[in-house]
Amino acid sequence: MTILKKSLYNIIREEEAIFNFIEDFTLYGYWYIELENTNNIYIDQKLLNLLGFDSSFSRDKSLSTNKILKNKESERVILAIKNHFTDYSTPVKLKVAYTHKTGQEISFHCKALAVKNSENSITAVIVGNTSFVNGHEVSLEEQLNVKRLKRIIASTNIGTWEWNVQTGETIFNEKWANILGYTLEELQPISMETWEKFAHPEDHERSNKLLDEHFLGETEYYVIESRFKNKAGGWIWVKDTGKVVSWTKDGKPEWMTGSYQDITERKEHELLLEKYQDLLERSSRAAMIGTWEVDLLNNEAHWSSVTKEIHEVPEDYSPIISEAIDFYPLGINRDTLEKAVNDAIVNGVNYDIEVEIITGKGNRKWVRAIGISEFKNGTCQRLYGLFQDIQKRKEAERLNHEKQTLLETILNSIDVGIVSCDREGNLTMFNNATKEWHGLPAEPVPISEFSNYYGLFHLDGKTPLKSEEIPLLQALYTGEVSTKEFIISPKKGEKRNIVAAGSQLVGEDGNVFGAVVAMHDITKIKKTTQQLKISEAAFRGNFENAAIGMAILNESTDWLEVNDQLSRIVGYTREELLSLSVYDITPKEDIADNIAVLREFIAGTKTYLNNEQRFIHKSGSIIHVILSVSVVKNEDGKPLYFIGQITDITPRKIAAQKLQETFAKLEGILDSSTHVSIIGTDVDGTITTFNRGAENLLGYTREEMVGKESPAIIHLKKEIIKTGEELSKELNKKIENFDIFRALANNDNHDTREWTYVRKDGVSFPVQLTVTPVKDNEKIIGYLGVAAEITEIKRVEKEIKSLLAVTNDQNERLKNFAHIVSHNLRSHSGNFDMLLTLFLQDYPEASDNEIMNMLKMASDNLKETISHLNEVVLINTNIDDSLIPINIFKTTDQSIRNVAGIASEAEVEIINNIDPTLNVLGLQAYLDSIILNFLTNGIKYRSLERDSFVKIDSEIVEDYVVISIEDNGLGIDLKKHKAKIFGMYKTFHKNKDSRGIGLFITKNQIESLGGKIELESEVDKGTIFKLYLKHE
Repeated sequence: MTILKKSLYNIIREEEAIFNFIEDFTLYGYWYIELENTNNIYIDQKLLNLLGFDSSFSRDKSLSTNKILKNKESERVILAIKNHFTDYSTPVKLKVAYTHKTGQEISFHCKALAVKNSENSITAVIVGNTSFVNGHEVSLEEQLNVKRLKRIIASTNIGTWEWNVQTGETIFNEKWANILGYTLEELQPISMETWEKFAHPEDHERSNKLLDEHFLGETEYYVIESRFKNKAGGWIWVKDTGKVVSWTKDGKPEWMTGSYQDITERKEHELLLEKYQDLLERSSRAAMIGTWEVDLLNNEAHWSSVTKEIHEVPEDYSPIISEAIDFYPLGINRDTLEKAVNDAIVNGVNYDIEVEIITGKGNRKWVRAIGISEFKNGTCQRLYGLFQDIQKRKEAERLNHEKQTLLETILNSIDVGIVSCDREGNLTMFNNATKEWHGLPAEPVPISEFSNYYGLFHLDGKTPLKSEEIPLLQALYTGEVSTKEFIISPKKGEKRNIVAAGSQLVGEDGNVFGAVVAMHDITKIKKTTQQLKISEAAFRGNFENAAIGMAILNESTDWLEVNDQLSRIVGYTREELLSLSVYDITPKEDIADNIAVLREFIAGTKTYLNNEQRFIHKSGSIIHVILSVSVVKNEDGKPLYFIGQITDITPRKIAAQKLQETFAKLEGILDSSTHVSIIGTDVDGTITTFNRGAENLLGYTREEMVGKESPAIIHLKKEIIKTGEELSKELNKKIENFDIFRALANNDNHDTREWTYVRKDGVSFPVQLTVTPVKDNEKIIGYLGVAAEITEIKRVEKEIKSLLAVTNDQNERLKNFAHIVSHNLRSHSGNFDMLLTLFLQDYPEASDNEIMNMLKMASDNLKETISHLNEVVLINTNIDDSLIPINIFKTTDQSIRNVAGIASEAEVEIINNIDPTLNVLGLQAYLDSIILNFLTNGIKYRSLERDSFVKIDSEIVEDYVVISIEDNGLGIDLKKHKAKIFGMYKTFHKNKDSRGIGLFITKNQIESLGGKIELESEVDKGTIFKLYLKHE
């Protein structure tokens, strides 16, 4: 290929305009010239023929410009192009004179096209001949009719085709076939059926429609992007472009030519883009965000489908600008929108507002409207933006406000002081009880003045609390309240003893955003404690007879007195307990905390305790108690002893722990069963539990069902009616609605059967439902239904039944067929054997004849084969149960004798090296067929260039006996045919008797016996088949 030709073909591949030019304007050939060397020219074969050059002239040679063109025509063409072109895609019309081989001048009407480089400079010219100049038509057209039009762009990366619309004649170039993964030779013979064979069925109708439009002149080109199946079995995308290039005398399309380009990669990108666009649309729909646009120049509006959905108008609704305002109710909503839109149009101020609309269905809905203005030359020409449905958020805000109002109402109505602050210590909550105790409202005073302003004192009632001692600030800064008890002494009002507890307020991000403290007025409790000191006698009686454990301890935590109940709680006798201290029955890890608390009591910073405590029972087990400790002081305020009250809560703790575990397991089961419906009801049938699996399967939400609906809503009505009628008849009373499930479950404490569920969208599907009564102390308090979808099970069950019926029918037909064939063969075989016997009786001297002996052997073998056929007929579907031990040496030897005649005639030596002791598991009929097939193949495909042999060896490999059958025949090209060696009707040699069925049947027989087959082969050297058969 010349440099000029390579250059031209590269341009054709890269530039679609050049390709289209060659298709449209080169009916009588074309030529190509580069400006760097105008002395040489590349001319296509068609034009060469027209100029008198025969096929022996190589068009790969560059021709002298002066030899082809008349009187420096190339310079005139190039000059005309330079003077004319501003856009290289526009051809120049001109006439060009050529020199015929005979010396005659021939002129054509032509079109010339410039080829430019990246700098927009002309580098080459292509000239196409479109028609003859008057006077030259007859002689040249006679030459044109000698050969059919040759293809224009052979050897490019674009496939080309020609199609005679009237006759159906079709021509494809090699690249057309290559795009599909074939060679052109593989696709022969070529016809329109070839195109239809590979084209996607769904694209046929569209292709025919586009062809009709092109034939009617409605389109300049036939262009379609469609799918074709390639050799690998996959689908590729191609761009098919064509045009009618000639018409019959009566105006019908005759020849059509076109190109065929692989666009799979581009199409896959487009499909991926469509997928992402669809994902974006789905995301917008999920977030209920729609788009809108107003064209102020053309007074037109456009809404996306989501925007229409938000406004509850039909999909075909066309918004009108003057009417859009009607969706906004009069008053603040309409005024807000009108002001925002006006500012955007007049002042270019974009807006983001939240307003209420009245939808097309009359529903009020909150929306977020975002508007952006687009200006040009100082005038707003377009408004566009987003609409978002925020009704759920607004509803959530409303509910949150209601909850907050409720909480504030509760906090202001209880007799507990509640105070909260932000992270800087500024008060954010000061409920009514707190205001009453302090005698004044919350004010923004500095933290250093809290004690003085709110009257916060130590228990002596005189020493103000320091800032770091104030419970609220302790909770804020440390997360704990160490000043548990203090006094509020307002400037006006009564003094109060207060106990405080508090904690930090932590946000979802883990950061502290404030603190809260709850304060209890214990003034009355304090007075009561003082009265209890006076009532010692009464206390003693209570102490001894209390239902809870009680004890009196000294400062060293030695027991001074214990009651009987405490002894029972810890398992020690009173005497044993009095010899111990509190620390002796306290777990080691808790002692340090207890000592710290004791020190606080002794120091006077703590006067009572009410905590959960752990003790060690005499048996060594841990018991849980509520320990309340108060201190009795002397007149000097120093501790005299401690009074402890111990309540055993061990059973409650164990029960609570088990209950928590049960709740956790139940919650886990309910939440993890995402594809199993679990629905609970009360005794009246109202749904009380509706798990995530039920939501997934049925389309209803928990909020829609719990406390509102009965399970009957999700059942197929006709099934409920039918089951109700059956139960009514069985129980002799009217049973309907939820009573059906109640009766079924109560009958055997549960009921399991198949039902049909109906989704919220009306789609029904089968389930297996188990209904069980839920009992509390043997009293039914509700029902639990657990259902699993069995659609796939039912489908598979139906398919299995159908396949089983078909298989049974086919097996019966096959068995009958085999019986008939074996019966008929047995009849003919018997007749043949009888006739042969009679013949030998009449002519005993013939028994010594070798041919007669072979006939006798063939007759016996035929009877044995028929016997084997009967065995095959009797084999059931589980062939493994029918396998028997068979001596493979004897089977092979028998097969060798069967082919002895043809082996001798073909001069093929058969060598049996199989171990005579080897047995395999198999069926005699199958093994005979397998060995015989390989022997006959070895004979049939022998090489005539050398002495032929078939050698049979054996070895044991793991659980298999491997039979190797080797020949030195023609061999098989495995690189070309390996994938189809064992295919049905696949042949690899040109023998007339080759059918391509033997290896297919043999492979299936070996595999049915639990074995496998391997082969090695080399062309003109031979083949080795290795048969893996089960070892006995």
